[in-house]
Amino acid sequence: MDYSTVQLLDLPDEILIEILNKLNNIDVLCTVLGVNKRLERLARDTIFTDFLDLTTKSSLGGICSMSNIILDRFCSSILPQIHHNIKSLVLESSSIEHILIACVYPKLHKLTLYSIKPEIFIKYLAGGDGGGAGACYGRFYSDKQRVVALSTGWYNKGLRCGKRITIRGNGRTTTAQVVDECDSVHGCDAEHAGQPPCRNNIVDGSPAVWKALGVFKNDPRYGEMKISWSNLY
Repeated sequence: MDYSTVQLLDLPDEILIEILNKLNNIDVLCTVLGVNKRLERLARDTIFTDFLDLTTKSSLGGICSMSNIILDRFCSSILPQIHHNIKSLVLESSSIEHILIACVYPKLHKLTLYSIKPEIFIKYLAGGDGGGAGACYGRFYSDKQRVVALSTGWYNKGLRCGKRITIRGNGRTTTAQVVDECDSVHGCDAEHAGQPPCRNNIVDGSPAVWKALGVFKNDPRYGEMKISWSNLY
């Protein structure tokens, strides 16, 4: 009698999705991303990425955050690949800052929080610098989030919204997400707080971007410095 051996990757996508769907989607994302291109493509499907429960249960039934090692990898490597799919998040208080500053979530419409104090939640809703809401998604951002506004031409009618860019300056490199327009056409009115139009070559970074570039408020370059940038994804 002849026997044949079937490898996992010999299976069609439909069956692989059925198999992966039997597993915890967080485990799937942590295990598959960065391992195999085909499995990565399947794991990034909305089946596995539109709802994320980033909490765990203790032996006593309490709600805890995932381990710091997994959380760090999730924020640095996984969320940037799937943030645009996420519609619902479940977070615990000790991880909320890491998760919310890691990316922008344009489709997020449900946020479940455990063990968070009201004043901390209000801080995230209000944003850190008192500025207006970003033009891309109409939301506010913490000073700790690496986000930027691009001058009107680069903003390109919102086509770069949610995209990540690489910024180089002061001998350092960082990444940030496009969330706003620095209006190069209109200005000097109430809508723009009396400010003149931006120049045509502006990347207006949040405090977190300046910090990542190693430029702090006591540095005379803070607020305006020569940089270069490029699209990341």
